[in-house]
Amino acid sequence: MGRQEVLDGILAKLDDISGSKGCMIVTKEGEVIASKVGKEFVQDKVAALAADAVSVINKVIDECNFGKPDTMVIEGSGGKFATVAAEKGGTFIILLGDKGVNVGMAKMSLREAIDSFDEEMA
Repeated sequence: MGRQEVLDGILAKLDDISGSKGCMIVTKEGEVIASKVGKEFVQDKVAALAADAVSVINKVIDECNFGKPDTMVIEGSGGKFATVAAEKGGTFIILLGDKGVNVGMAKMSLREAIDSFDEEMA
Protein backbone atom coordinates (compact mmCIF):
# COMPACT_ATOMS: atom_id res chain seq x y z
CA MET A 1 0.00 0.00 0.00
CA GLY A 2 1.37 3.42 -0.95
CA ARG A 3 1.85 6.32 1.44
CA GLN A 4 -1.03 8.36 0.00
CA GLU A 5 -3.41 5.40 0.32
CA VAL A 6 -2.38 5.02 3.98
CA LEU A 7 -2.97 8.72 4.64
CA ASP A 8 -6.33 8.69 2.85
CA GLY A 9 -7.39 5.61 4.84
CA ILE A 10 -6.51 7.27 8.14
CA LEU A 11 -8.41 10.43 7.22
CA ALA A 12 -11.44 8.40 6.13
CA LYS A 13 -11.44 6.44 9.40
CA LEU A 14 -11.24 9.61 11.47
CA ASP A 15 -13.93 11.27 9.36
CA ASP A 16 -16.29 8.43 10.40
CA ILE A 17 -16.09 9.41 14.09
CA SER A 18 -19.45 10.70 15.26
CA GLY A 19 -19.14 14.47 15.60
CA SER A 20 -16.03 14.76 13.41
CA LYS A 21 -15.74 17.99 11.46
CA GLY A 22 -12.37 17.25 9.92
CA CYS A 23 -8.91 15.86 10.45
CA MET A 24 -5.36 16.41 9.30
CA ILE A 25 -1.88 14.97 9.55
CA VAL A 26 0.83 17.50 10.43
CA THR A 27 4.59 17.02 10.67
CA LYS A 28 6.38 17.95 13.90
CA GLU A 29 7.65 21.00 12.01
CA GLY A 30 4.05 22.05 11.37
CA GLU A 31 3.72 21.10 7.69
CA VAL A 32 0.31 19.70 6.77
CA ILE A 33 0.81 16.51 4.74
CA ALA A 34 -2.82 15.41 4.49
CA SER A 35 -6.09 17.07 5.35
CA LYS A 36 -9.84 16.63 5.16
CA VAL A 37 -11.74 19.44 6.88
CA GLY A 38 -15.40 20.42 6.82
CA LYS A 39 -16.77 23.20 4.64
CA GLU A 40 -17.22 25.48 7.65
CA PHE A 41 -13.44 25.74 8.01
CA VAL A 42 -10.93 27.57 5.86
CA GLN A 43 -8.37 24.81 5.35
CA ASP A 44 -5.34 27.11 5.18
CA LYS A 45 -6.28 28.81 8.46
CA VAL A 46 -6.90 25.52 10.24
CA ALA A 47 -3.61 24.19 8.87
CA ALA A 48 -1.77 27.23 10.23
CA LEU A 49 -3.44 26.80 13.63
CA ALA A 50 -2.58 23.09 13.63
CA ALA A 51 1.04 23.94 12.88
CA ASP A 52 1.03 26.44 15.75
CA ALA A 53 -0.52 23.86 18.10
CA VAL A 54 2.16 21.31 17.19
CA SER A 55 4.85 23.93 17.83
CA VAL A 56 3.38 24.77 21.24
CA ILE A 57 3.04 21.08 22.14
CA ASN A 58 6.72 20.50 21.37
CA LYS A 59 7.82 23.58 23.35
CA VAL A 60 5.79 22.65 26.43
CA ILE A 61 6.97 19.03 26.36
CA ASP A 62 10.61 20.09 25.97
CA GLU A 63 10.54 22.89 28.55
CA CYS A 64 8.85 20.75 31.20
CA ASN A 65 10.94 17.65 30.44
CA PHE A 66 7.77 15.61 29.92
CA GLY A 67 9.40 13.17 27.48
CA LYS A 68 7.76 12.65 24.12
CA PRO A 69 4.56 14.38 22.97
CA ASP A 70 1.45 12.22 23.15
CA THR A 71 -2.02 13.78 23.36
CA MET A 72 -3.51 17.25 23.56
CA VAL A 73 -7.22 18.08 23.72
CA ILE A 74 -8.70 21.57 23.59
CA GLU A 75 -12.39 21.84 24.42
CA GLY A 76 -14.48 24.92 23.73
CA SER A 77 -18.19 25.53 24.14
CA GLY A 78 -18.77 24.90 20.44
CA GLY A 79 -16.24 22.23 19.55
CA LYS A 80 -13.10 20.26 20.30
CA PHE A 81 -9.58 19.93 18.89
CA ALA A 82 -7.59 16.78 19.65
CA THR A 83 -4.12 15.76 18.56
CA VAL A 84 -2.05 12.62 19.06
CA ALA A 85 1.65 12.29 18.20
CA ALA A 86 2.91 9.45 16.00
CA GLU A 87 6.03 7.63 17.13
CA LYS A 88 7.74 6.68 13.89
CA GLY A 89 6.23 9.06 11.40
CA GLY A 90 7.26 12.20 13.29
CA THR A 91 3.75 13.51 12.75
CA PHE A 92 0.65 14.52 14.65
CA ILE A 93 -2.88 13.47 13.74
CA ILE A 94 -5.43 16.18 14.49
CA LEU A 95 -9.19 15.82 14.82
CA LEU A 96 -11.67 18.71 14.77
CA GLY A 97 -15.02 17.85 16.31
CA ASP A 98 -18.31 19.41 17.26
CA LYS A 99 -19.20 19.97 20.91
CA GLY A 100 -20.78 16.51 21.13
CA VAL A 101 -17.78 14.51 19.90
CA ASN A 102 -16.75 11.94 22.52
CA VAL A 103 -13.13 12.86 23.27
CA GLY A 104 -12.38 9.47 24.85
CA MET A 105 -13.62 7.58 21.81
CA ALA A 106 -11.92 10.05 19.49
CA LYS A 107 -8.64 9.53 21.36
CA MET A 108 -8.98 5.75 20.91
CA SER A 109 -9.61 6.24 17.18
CA LEU A 110 -6.69 8.67 16.93
CA ARG A 111 -4.44 6.13 18.68
CA GLU A 112 -5.58 3.38 16.27
CA ALA A 113 -4.88 5.70 13.35
CA ILE A 114 -1.40 6.44 14.73
CA ASP A 115 -0.67 2.73 15.14
CA SER A 116 -1.78 2.11 11.56
CA PHE A 117 0.32 5.04 10.34
CA ASP A 118 3.38 3.84 12.28
CA GLU A 119 3.02 0.30 10.88
CA GLU A 120 2.72 1.49 7.30
CA MET A 121 5.55 4.03 7.59
CA ALA A 122 7.97 1.55 9.23
